[in-house]
Amino acid sequence: MLPCRKGDERIFLWMPQSGKDADWFNGAGCALASSLYLTACLFAQLKKVRDDFPYLRLAAADDTRLAALLLGVQRGYLLDEGIYYVTQPSIGQLMWVQDQDRLLTYREFCCLLQDPGQRVWFDRLIWFHLETAGGGKRERVSRLIAAILELSDFLDDCVGGGHSIRTRLAAEGAEFG
Repeated sequence: MLPCRKGDERIFLWMPQSGKDADWFNGAGCALASSLYLTACLFAQLKKVRDDFPYLRLAAADDTRLAALLLGVQRGYLLDEGIYYVTQPSIGQLMWVQDQDRLLTYREFCCLLQDPGQRVWFDRLIWFHLETAGGGKRERVSRLIAAILELSDFLDDCVGGGHSIRTRLAAEGAEFG
């Protein structure tokens, strides 16, 4: 999260109309840009799960629950004029390097944001993160965190693993949700 509060002039660190160079993405803008990158990667993975849904081997009740949990995360990003449903998978699609079947690297993503014709597809995501960093839309953030944790716990249970997000945060000494 950016170190700023609602009304703080630093919330305008990202001005979508202005170009940012590589130094900005590795310095002052890294907190914002890396948050954008990780969210866009999440959208790519959510899209991939939706695309692969017919091929997943889940019990009938689990596939219905998975669909509901995916929708819960998408809805969390949508609340309070956030990131529209149709935009989320589009952002996710932009994150894939099709011929190599991989996600963009952080550097490739930053280059994408430097292209005004491509960056426009990320503007709502940018403003979502700026609002969040500025302390706005707290209910949306709380609901989103809960939805992500619930999806993560479900997936961890399906693969018989530990609780990945909670374990990672505990290892980092962070609290979440």
